[in-house]
Amino acid sequence: VRMAGLFSDEQKQKMENLDHEFTLERVDENHWNFMQVYSTKFKHKKKIRQPGEPLYSTFEFMHQGTKQNLEFIISASNSDISNIEMEIDHYKKIELPITLKAGEIIKYSGGHQASVYNKNWQLIKTIEIDAKALSIEEGDHFLIIDCKFSNAKDDASLKIETRTLGQKQTISR
Repeated sequence: VRMAGLFSDEQKQKMENLDHEFTLERVDENHWNFMQVYSTKFKHKKKIRQPGEPLYSTFEFMHQGTKQNLEFIISASNSDISNIEMEIDHYKKIELPITLKAGEIIKYSGGHQASVYNKNWQLIKTIEIDAKALSIEEGDHFLIIDCKFSNAKDDASLKIETRTLGQKQTISR
């Protein structure tokens, strides 16, 4: 698309900002969907609390596109993590039946499977995901994250990056 000079001046100007990320989705041989990727990064830290106090973390993010599944990247930092639970908007619960060793990553980019990678982004395996529970509409959303930390070092955390796609702009040849 770039080599063919198909981006508009407005699209080129937006792409000059290195803080923004974009993606192209091929529709057919002569058409593509151009979308901005909205990425938000959060950190759920290992906490020590009084008995009965919640250990989960709550985050807020805004989705600026149409109805779609929330994409995410979760990484285990300075700890192994298991019993990973996510809850979207206080009612849609997602449990990830996996243990990530320190440095490992799980990435969900749509569909019914997520990929688990080692610290060098080499695929280890895939796991099933309840895609329906990750469906979100445009607007503000809450994300609750919890997990079990083991073999934890100082500053142990679960890092999560949420990813959503903005409005589609069709590009034609």
